[in-house]
Amino acid sequence: MVENEKLIEEVSEILGIEPPVICYDESKFLTSTQLAGIDLVKNIIYLKPKYKVKFDGYLAICHELRYLWQYNQNVIWQHELISRRRSNDDTDIQYYNSQISEIDANAFGAYYMMNKFRVKPMFKSLDKKTKEKIFKRAEEIKKELRK
Repeated sequence: MVENEKLIEEVSEILGIEPPVICYDESKFLTSTQLAGIDLVKNIIYLKPKYKVKFDGYLAICHELRYLWQYNQNVIWQHELISRRRSNDDTDIQYYNSQISEIDANAFGAYYMMNKFRVKPMFKSLDKKTKEKIFKRAEEIKKELRK
């Protein structure tokens, strides 16, 4: 739990956002496999207390914090972030994963994991084209953060 707090503080500082309140309430999750979620309006991050793989949890935290950054910084994406709802059919999942906000959140998570822990996320459930977009965006984020 302390590891999560440190990670959230560090990533929030990198992103220039106020660290969200941490809540371990899994009832807020859409699926049983979800590891983290964010309430953009209330600035609360919901976390699963235990992960099967620690790095999966860290990636999820980075991903959710990037949503918070998007919400606070990028007006263009706000409508997408607030209005999206997800079903579980294949067409919807492909559409969901190809949204700008989702590519960017995955890319930030990938960037952080590769630079902090030297671990490259595999994104096993995503198609090749989506993965390519994520890693291209991760390189862009790396350059943006070095400025």
